[in-house]
Amino acid sequence: MGDSPRIPKGLFTTTLDEIATAWHKNPRAPASLEMSVGIALAAEAFAVAESLLLAPKVSFRVNGENVVLCRLVDAFGVAGVEQLLEEEAIEFVLWRPMVLYMESPLDGVFPILAGESDLGRALGSRGIGRTGPEGLVAAARA
Repeated sequence: MGDSPRIPKGLFTTTLDEIATAWHKNPRAPASLEMSVGIALAAEAFAVAESLLLAPKVSFRVNGENVVLCRLVDAFGVAGVEQLLEEEAIEFVLWRPMVLYMESPLDGVFPILAGESDLGRALGSRGIGRTGPEGLVAAARA
């Protein structure tokens, strides 16, 4: 194999989604944190750029609405995000896991279970990455 370092096939990040969940999707987020959130978004944009230097693809976790895509457009512009999508350098992973609790216990079955929402069926396997950019680009060009 040699002594050369292995290049990863892709990197996975959750940070933009975590910022979106805590700030953009949270109606109770305190306005006093706006500057801190802006700094965190800028730092994550640098981290994404660095990740693209280290690996040919970056995958972004997305819970629900794809606010991650909007933040990428803020950082790289519509043309930059379009190019990254066309080159398949970025992708979005619809995060659907759920924790379920059985109210009626069954003998021998642990009452906490893993589940998955069916939101992905409505979006399709590539819906989250296809619908958003196309709509965003159409809106930007209008």
